[in-house]
Amino acid sequence: MPSPDTVAALTSPEVLRGLTAGFAALAVGLVIVVVWRRKRDTPVPIVGLLLAAAAGGVLIAGQDPPDGLGFGLALLAFGGALCQLVRLELALTAALAVPGGWLVAGAIEPLGSVWVSWLLFGFVVLGGALVSDLDLHYAERGYGPILFVISLAGMFATLPDTEEILVVFGAALPLVLLAWPKAYAFLGAIGIFPTLGLLAWVIAVGARGRESAVIGAVACLGLLVIEPVVRRWRGATVLDRLPAGWSKTLVVVGAQAIVVLVAARVVGLRDNAATALVIAILLSTATGYALDRLGKQRSA
Repeated sequence: MPSPDTVAALTSPEVLRGLTAGFAALAVGLVIVVVWRRKRDTPVPIVGLLLAAAAGGVLIAGQDPPDGLGFGLALLAFGGALCQLVRLELALTAALAVPGGWLVAGAIEPLGSVWVSWLLFGFVVLGGALVSDLDLHYAERGYGPILFVISLAGMFATLPDTEEILVVFGAALPLVLLAWPKAYAFLGAIGIFPTLGLLAWVIAVGARGRESAVIGAVACLGLLVIEPVVRRWRGATVLDRLPAGWSKTLVVVGAQAIVVLVAARVVGLRDNAATALVIAILLSTATGYALDRLGKQRSA
């Protein structure tokens, strides 16, 4: 059973504002999907952009964002749009996000140690490239938006201050309907990069007072960043071997939930950031090994 504090948070005004913006974005997304599918029978790369606009609009309107954040998010969207048009390699995809990621990381008020800003920069640039890779690879299955919502839930569970992340989580919930039970849309690089840029600010604000929460929140990306590394290194993962279908999607959702739960409640709640980092590395390594070994077993 969820705790009273969790119930109160999930029924808070922040979630309600996010849900309202998310349903408005869902309506826009449905119109785009209808128009898109008149000419193409493929998913639309629009969920991430709708999420960035919905959550960002609520957060920026309700707070005083740091100087340079808006311009940095715009640069990230521009870099993501180029990635979608040209279909670049992973390294070049990350390189296009460097200017926007640098501006966003520089705009965020320093949180304790210097490494925090560098970690959030990597979260935006490298994380964005890896999430984009998984999202595109499994676009027909809608894994990107579904796994991303679970990551947001984990960030809520690990950040000490949850007001901002609840807005993003609330905005993301309705948009999952564009990807499941039928994948009409996926995140898309044009939206992934600015969404992670927005989340970098949200994490910095929400993690004040506990640096390990930054590591935990970053680790909550889970399969979204681990699977592309294993797939590109080993050629395939167990996710490639699973047949399409809603029941198999639930298996993937369950795996992401386990990884995110450990990241949120074990990594993110440590008193010492070094300990949190070691646990996060061990968690990522074990998850990558499982993705590889289970994939080989299914192909045998």
